[in-house]
Amino acid sequence: MPKPFKEALKSGKFIVTAELDPPKGPDTRELVQQVQALKDLVDGINLSDNRGGVMRMGALAACLLTKEAGGEPILNLACRDKNRLALASEALGAAALGVSNILCMTGDHTTHGDHKEGKPVYDLDSVQALKMFKGLTAGRDLNGNALNDSPVYCLGGVVTPEADPLEPQIMKFVKKAEIGLDFFQTQAVFELTRLREFIKKAREYEAKVIIGVRVLTWEEIAAYRDGSLPGVLVPAPLIEQLRQAGETAGARRAVDLAAELIQEIKGQNLGDGVHLMAMGQEALIPEILSKAGL
Repeated sequence: MPKPFKEALKSGKFIVTAELDPPKGPDTRELVQQVQALKDLVDGINLSDNRGGVMRMGALAACLLTKEAGGEPILNLACRDKNRLALASEALGAAALGVSNILCMTGDHTTHGDHKEGKPVYDLDSVQALKMFKGLTAGRDLNGNALNDSPVYCLGGVVTPEADPLEPQIMKFVKKAEIGLDFFQTQAVFELTRLREFIKKAREYEAKVIIGVRVLTWEEIAAYRDGSLPGVLVPAPLIEQLRQAGETAGARRAVDLAAELIQEIKGQNLGDGVHLMAMGQEALIPEILSKAGL
Protein backbone atom coordinates (compact mmCIF):
# COMPACT_ATOMS: atom_id res chain seq x y z
CA MET A 1 0.00 0.00 0.00
CA PRO A 2 1.63 3.30 -1.07
CA LYS A 3 1.92 6.10 1.46
CA PRO A 4 -0.10 9.31 0.90
CA PHE A 5 1.28 11.15 -2.11
CA LYS A 6 2.01 14.30 -0.14
CA GLU A 7 4.19 12.27 2.24
CA ALA A 8 6.05 10.71 -0.67
CA LEU A 9 6.74 14.18 -2.09
CA LYS A 10 8.16 15.34 1.24
CA SER A 11 10.28 12.21 1.74
CA GLY A 12 12.95 13.26 -0.75
CA LYS A 13 12.74 10.01 -2.70
CA PHE A 14 12.68 9.90 -6.50
CA ILE A 15 8.94 9.96 -7.23
CA VAL A 16 7.28 7.67 -9.76
CA THR A 17 3.73 8.22 -10.99
CA ALA A 18 1.82 6.62 -13.84
CA GLU A 19 -1.21 7.67 -15.84
CA LEU A 20 -4.27 5.55 -16.48
CA ASP A 21 -7.36 6.33 -18.52
CA PRO A 22 -10.74 5.55 -16.98
CA PRO A 23 -12.64 3.03 -19.10
CA LYS A 24 -14.79 4.05 -22.04
CA GLY A 25 -17.81 2.30 -20.61
CA PRO A 26 -19.01 0.92 -17.26
CA ASP A 27 -16.80 -2.22 -17.21
CA THR A 28 -14.01 -1.44 -14.74
CA ARG A 29 -12.21 -4.79 -14.64
CA GLU A 30 -9.27 -3.70 -16.81
CA LEU A 31 -8.75 -0.51 -14.78
CA VAL A 32 -8.72 -2.46 -11.52
CA GLN A 33 -6.21 -4.96 -12.98
CA GLN A 34 -3.96 -2.09 -14.10
CA VAL A 35 -4.08 -0.49 -10.65
CA GLN A 36 -3.27 -3.79 -8.95
CA ALA A 37 -0.26 -4.28 -11.25
CA LEU A 38 1.10 -0.78 -10.53
CA LYS A 39 0.13 0.08 -6.96
CA ASP A 40 3.32 -1.28 -5.37
CA LEU A 41 5.60 0.18 -8.06
CA VAL A 42 4.47 3.82 -8.12
CA ASP A 43 3.78 6.60 -5.62
CA GLY A 44 0.65 7.85 -7.36
CA ILE A 45 -1.71 6.94 -10.18
CA ASN A 46 -3.21 9.72 -12.31
CA LEU A 47 -6.75 9.16 -13.52
CA SER A 48 -7.18 11.24 -16.64
CA ASP A 49 -10.12 13.58 -17.27
CA ASN A 50 -11.38 12.84 -20.80
CA ARG A 51 -7.77 12.90 -22.03
CA GLY A 52 -7.40 14.12 -25.60
CA GLY A 53 -11.03 15.17 -25.64
CA VAL A 54 -12.15 11.51 -25.71
CA MET A 55 -15.20 10.79 -23.55
CA ARG A 56 -14.57 8.28 -20.77
CA MET A 57 -15.83 7.45 -17.30
CA GLY A 58 -15.46 10.35 -14.86
CA ALA A 59 -12.06 10.68 -13.24
CA LEU A 60 -13.43 10.91 -9.68
CA ALA A 61 -15.27 7.60 -10.00
CA ALA A 62 -12.06 6.07 -11.37
CA CYS A 63 -10.15 7.51 -8.39
CA LEU A 64 -12.49 5.74 -5.96
CA LEU A 65 -12.00 2.46 -7.83
CA THR A 66 -8.25 3.03 -7.64
CA LYS A 67 -8.40 3.58 -3.86
CA GLU A 68 -10.47 0.44 -3.43
CA ALA A 69 -7.87 -1.51 -5.42
CA GLY A 70 -5.06 -0.26 -3.16
CA GLY A 71 -3.64 2.55 -5.28
CA GLU A 72 -2.96 6.20 -4.43
CA PRO A 73 -5.10 8.20 -6.90
CA ILE A 74 -4.36 11.61 -8.37
CA LEU A 75 -7.53 13.25 -9.66
CA ASN A 76 -7.03 15.04 -12.96
CA LEU A 77 -9.36 17.99 -13.50
CA ALA A 78 -9.51 19.71 -16.90
CA CYS A 79 -10.90 23.22 -17.32
CA ARG A 80 -12.17 22.26 -20.76
CA ASP A 81 -15.33 20.51 -19.56
CA LYS A 82 -16.33 22.28 -16.35
CA ASN A 83 -17.12 25.81 -15.28
CA ARG A 84 -16.01 27.21 -11.92
CA LEU A 85 -19.01 25.78 -10.07
CA ALA A 86 -18.46 22.28 -11.43
CA LEU A 87 -14.70 22.36 -10.78
CA ALA A 88 -15.19 23.49 -7.17
CA SER A 89 -17.99 20.97 -6.62
CA GLU A 90 -15.84 18.13 -7.96
CA ALA A 91 -12.94 19.15 -5.74
CA LEU A 92 -15.17 19.30 -2.64
CA GLY A 93 -16.66 15.93 -3.51
CA ALA A 94 -13.16 14.49 -3.88
CA ALA A 95 -12.17 15.77 -0.43
CA ALA A 96 -15.29 14.25 1.14
CA LEU A 97 -14.49 10.89 -0.48
CA GLY A 98 -10.86 10.83 0.64
CA VAL A 99 -9.28 11.82 -2.68
CA SER A 100 -6.91 14.64 -1.75
CA ASN A 101 -4.50 14.74 -4.73
CA ILE A 102 -5.58 17.04 -7.56
CA LEU A 103 -3.76 17.83 -10.80
CA CYS A 104 -5.38 20.72 -12.67
CA MET A 105 -4.85 21.38 -16.38
CA THR A 106 -6.41 23.38 -19.19
CA GLY A 107 -7.34 20.25 -21.16
CA ASP A 108 -6.97 19.38 -24.84
CA HIS A 109 -9.55 21.03 -27.09
CA THR A 110 -12.57 18.92 -28.05
CA THR A 111 -11.52 19.03 -31.73
CA HIS A 112 -8.78 16.51 -30.86
CA GLY A 113 -11.23 13.93 -29.50
CA ASP A 114 -14.16 11.73 -30.42
CA HIS A 115 -16.81 14.42 -29.88
CA LYS A 116 -15.46 17.16 -32.10
CA GLU A 117 -18.80 18.97 -32.07
CA GLY A 118 -18.65 19.34 -28.28
CA LYS A 119 -18.38 22.87 -26.93
CA PRO A 120 -15.45 23.42 -24.57
CA VAL A 121 -16.04 25.51 -21.44
CA TYR A 122 -12.72 27.11 -20.38
CA ASP A 123 -14.54 29.32 -17.87
CA LEU A 124 -11.33 29.43 -15.82
CA ASP A 125 -7.83 28.79 -17.06
CA SER A 126 -5.59 26.43 -15.08
CA VAL A 127 -3.94 29.24 -13.09
CA GLN A 128 -7.31 30.63 -12.03
CA ALA A 129 -8.65 27.18 -11.17
CA LEU A 130 -5.60 26.37 -9.04
CA LYS A 131 -6.06 29.65 -7.16
CA MET A 132 -9.67 28.66 -6.57
CA PHE A 133 -8.67 25.23 -5.21
CA LYS A 134 -6.08 26.87 -2.95
CA GLY A 135 -8.81 29.20 -1.69
CA LEU A 136 -11.01 26.23 -0.82
CA THR A 137 -8.29 25.01 1.56
CA ALA A 138 -8.68 28.32 3.40
CA GLY A 139 -12.40 27.65 3.81
CA ARG A 140 -13.69 30.02 1.13
CA ASP A 141 -15.11 29.61 -2.36
CA LEU A 142 -14.06 31.76 -5.31
CA ASN A 143 -16.47 34.54 -4.30
CA GLY A 144 -15.36 34.51 -0.68
CA ASN A 145 -18.36 32.59 0.67
CA ALA A 146 -17.59 30.43 3.70
CA LEU A 147 -17.42 26.64 3.47
CA ASN A 148 -18.55 24.46 6.38
CA ASP A 149 -14.99 23.08 6.65
CA SER A 150 -11.62 23.43 4.91
CA PRO A 151 -10.58 20.60 2.59
CA VAL A 152 -6.96 19.47 2.51
CA TYR A 153 -5.39 18.96 -0.92
CA CYS A 154 -2.08 18.05 -2.48
CA LEU A 155 -2.27 20.39 -5.47
CA GLY A 156 -0.43 20.02 -8.76
CA GLY A 157 -0.12 21.85 -12.05
CA VAL A 158 1.12 21.04 -15.55
CA VAL A 159 4.00 22.61 -17.47
CA THR A 160 5.60 21.99 -20.89
CA PRO A 161 9.43 22.18 -20.78
CA GLU A 162 9.65 21.23 -24.48
CA ALA A 163 7.80 24.38 -25.56
CA ASP A 164 9.53 26.62 -28.09
CA PRO A 165 9.88 29.39 -27.07
CA LEU A 166 10.24 28.29 -23.46
CA GLU A 167 9.81 31.71 -21.82
CA PRO A 168 5.95 31.76 -21.84
CA GLN A 169 5.92 28.35 -20.14
CA ILE A 170 8.34 29.55 -17.48
CA MET A 171 6.10 32.58 -16.86
CA LYS A 172 3.08 30.30 -16.45
CA PHE A 173 5.08 27.97 -14.22
CA VAL A 174 6.02 30.89 -11.95
CA LYS A 175 2.38 32.02 -11.68
CA LYS A 176 1.36 28.50 -10.63
CA ALA A 177 4.32 27.99 -8.29
CA GLU A 178 3.53 31.25 -6.48
CA ILE A 179 0.07 29.91 -5.64
CA GLY A 180 1.87 27.41 -3.41
CA LEU A 181 1.50 24.16 -5.32
CA ASP A 182 2.90 20.90 -4.00
CA PHE A 183 4.00 19.46 -7.33
CA PHE A 184 4.15 19.82 -11.08
CA GLN A 185 3.90 17.11 -13.70
CA THR A 186 5.33 18.00 -17.08
CA GLN A 187 4.12 17.13 -20.52
CA ALA A 188 6.18 14.44 -22.24
CA VAL A 189 9.89 15.17 -22.60
CA PHE A 190 11.97 13.46 -25.29
CA GLU A 191 15.24 15.39 -25.14
CA LEU A 192 16.94 17.15 -22.27
CA THR A 193 18.26 20.47 -23.64
CA ARG A 194 15.22 22.61 -22.80
CA LEU A 195 14.52 20.57 -19.68
CA ARG A 196 17.93 21.55 -18.28
CA GLU A 197 17.09 25.21 -18.91
CA PHE A 198 13.63 24.87 -17.38
CA ILE A 199 14.72 22.97 -14.28
CA LYS A 200 17.20 25.72 -13.34
CA LYS A 201 14.25 28.09 -12.94
CA ALA A 202 12.03 25.49 -11.31
CA ARG A 203 14.60 24.88 -8.57
CA GLU A 204 13.91 28.38 -7.26
CA TYR A 205 10.55 27.13 -5.97
CA GLU A 206 9.60 24.48 -3.43
CA ALA A 207 7.15 22.51 -5.58
CA LYS A 208 8.43 19.13 -6.74
CA VAL A 209 8.76 18.71 -10.52
CA ILE A 210 7.91 15.29 -11.93
CA ILE A 211 9.05 14.81 -15.53
CA GLY A 212 6.67 13.28 -18.07
CA VAL A 213 7.98 10.27 -19.99
CA ARG A 214 5.77 9.07 -22.84
CA VAL A 215 6.00 5.63 -24.42
CA LEU A 216 4.94 6.02 -28.04
CA THR A 217 2.92 3.28 -29.72
CA TRP A 218 3.80 2.18 -33.24
CA GLU A 219 0.56 3.74 -34.49
CA GLU A 220 1.62 7.09 -33.03
CA ILE A 221 5.11 6.74 -34.46
CA ALA A 222 3.86 5.90 -37.94
CA ALA A 223 1.28 8.71 -38.05
CA TYR A 224 3.14 11.35 -36.03
CA ARG A 225 3.29 14.92 -37.23
CA ASP A 226 3.48 18.17 -35.29
CA GLY A 227 0.19 18.70 -33.49
CA SER A 228 -1.12 15.17 -34.00
CA LEU A 229 -0.57 14.38 -30.31
CA PRO A 230 -1.67 17.36 -28.18
CA GLY A 231 1.08 18.50 -25.83
CA VAL A 232 3.63 16.06 -27.26
CA LEU A 233 6.62 17.41 -29.20
CA VAL A 234 8.83 14.63 -30.57
CA PRO A 235 12.15 15.53 -32.26
CA ALA A 236 11.96 14.75 -35.98
CA PRO A 237 15.22 12.70 -35.97
CA LEU A 238 13.84 10.48 -33.21
CA ILE A 239 10.60 9.82 -35.09
CA GLU A 240 12.56 9.04 -38.25
CA GLN A 241 14.84 6.65 -36.37
CA LEU A 242 11.87 4.78 -34.92
CA ARG A 243 10.07 4.62 -38.27
CA GLN A 244 13.10 3.26 -40.07
CA ALA A 245 13.44 0.52 -37.47
CA GLY A 246 10.07 -0.89 -38.52
CA GLU A 247 6.99 -1.78 -36.48
CA THR A 248 8.35 -4.46 -34.13
CA ALA A 249 11.83 -3.04 -33.57
CA GLY A 250 10.56 0.55 -33.52
CA ALA A 251 7.99 -0.19 -30.82
CA ARG A 252 10.60 -2.01 -28.74
CA ARG A 253 13.06 0.84 -29.18
CA ALA A 254 10.42 3.27 -27.88
CA VAL A 255 10.24 1.21 -24.68
CA ASP A 256 14.04 1.19 -24.30
CA LEU A 257 14.21 4.93 -24.93
CA ALA A 258 11.72 5.56 -22.12
CA ALA A 259 13.85 3.55 -19.68
CA GLU A 260 17.04 5.31 -20.83
CA LEU A 261 15.40 8.72 -20.46
CA ILE A 262 14.33 7.92 -16.90
CA GLN A 263 17.91 6.93 -16.07
CA GLU A 264 19.22 10.21 -17.51
CA ILE A 265 16.66 12.34 -15.68
CA LYS A 266 17.46 10.68 -12.37
CA GLY A 267 21.22 10.49 -12.94
CA GLN A 268 21.49 14.16 -13.95
CA ASN A 269 19.08 15.35 -11.24
CA LEU A 270 16.78 16.94 -13.82
CA GLY A 271 13.62 16.42 -11.81
CA ASP A 272 12.18 15.05 -8.59
CA GLY A 273 10.71 12.02 -10.30
CA VAL A 274 9.06 10.77 -13.47
CA HIS A 275 5.48 10.47 -14.66
CA LEU A 276 4.99 7.53 -17.02
CA MET A 277 2.44 7.80 -19.82
CA ALA A 278 2.08 4.54 -21.75
CA MET A 279 -1.39 4.90 -23.20
CA GLY A 280 -2.64 1.51 -24.34
CA GLN A 281 0.65 -0.05 -23.26
CA GLU A 282 0.27 0.14 -19.49
CA ALA A 283 1.38 -3.49 -19.14
CA LEU A 284 4.87 -2.34 -20.18
CA ILE A 285 5.30 0.05 -17.23
CA PRO A 286 6.77 -2.56 -14.81
CA GLU A 287 9.31 -3.59 -17.48
CA ILE A 288 10.29 0.05 -18.15
CA LEU A 289 10.75 0.78 -14.45
CA SER A 290 12.82 -2.37 -14.03
CA LYS A 291 15.06 -1.46 -16.98
CA ALA A 292 15.47 2.03 -15.54
CA GLY A 293 16.56 0.56 -12.21
CA LEU A 294 13.52 1.76 -10.26
